[in-house]
Amino acid sequence: MKEEMAAETREITEAVAKNVLESINEKLTALVEENKSLKTEVKILHEKIKQMEEHIRKNNIIFGVKEEQHNESLDESTIILLERNLNIHIVLNEINNAYRLGEKKNNKPRPISLQQTGNEMKYSRTKRNWIR
Repeated sequence: MKEEMAAETREITEAVAKNVLESINEKLTALVEENKSLKTEVKILHEKIKQMEEHIRKNNIIFGVKEEQHNESLDESTIILLERNLNIHIVLNEINNAYRLGEKKNNKPRPISLQQTGNEMKYSRTKRNWIR
């Protein structure tokens, strides 16, 4: 009788363990598939971000200028600088953003990044000035 009970206990234990393992495997398989799907989605989103950043940078012109104290804003002083030195005529509404890059160190001039509202101006104006 003890042997029969021990055998039944073993069978029940094995059946329960088998059911638990099958349940865990099903859940794990679902999680692995979801993980693969999410990794693929993250990869796609990283590519989209990279493309968007490249598209935004296409509208930028970067050039070095000494830092001087002016009464006007960086946008206005950049317009004056472009007109005076490069003979590029630009209006304020064609500038989306202008800012200096990097940290101010040892009176070293920092470049200005000029973000325009569109590429057309960049290519037509810079090409015209480089040809001269």
